[in-house]
Amino acid sequence: RYDAMFCNDMDAVTKGAFLAKLGGDQWPLTTYGHTACNHDMLHLVPSSYVLCLQDRILPPAWQEIFAKRFKCERTVSIDAGHQAMITRPHALAEILRLEAISPR
Repeated sequence: RYDAMFCNDMDAVTKGAFLAKLGGDQWPLTTYGHTACNHDMLHLVPSSYVLCLQDRILPPAWQEIFAKRFKCERTVSIDAGHQAMITRPHALAEILRLEAISPR
C-alpha cells in the first residue's frame, strides 16, 4: 500500500530506494496523537501551501483543508505525488524560491 500512497509518480529505481528507507525516520509515537495545536497566531506569519496534484495519500481536497487550517495566504500547485521533493525537486525548489521572494 505504501507503493500506491507514496510512489505513484516514481520510476522503479526511485521507488525501490524510497521504499527501502521508509520507516527509518519515524516521528516519536507521542506526536501521532497530539491534538493540542493552537492555530490562532498562524495568520501572523506569511505562508504558502504547495498542493501536490497527484498525491494519493492526501488528495487535493484534503490539502486545501490543511492550507486553510494553517491560514496559508496562497496555495500553489505542483504536478507531483506526495514526495515532490524526490520526484520533482527542481520544480519544487523553483516554487519555493518564487514564494520566498514574492512580496506580501
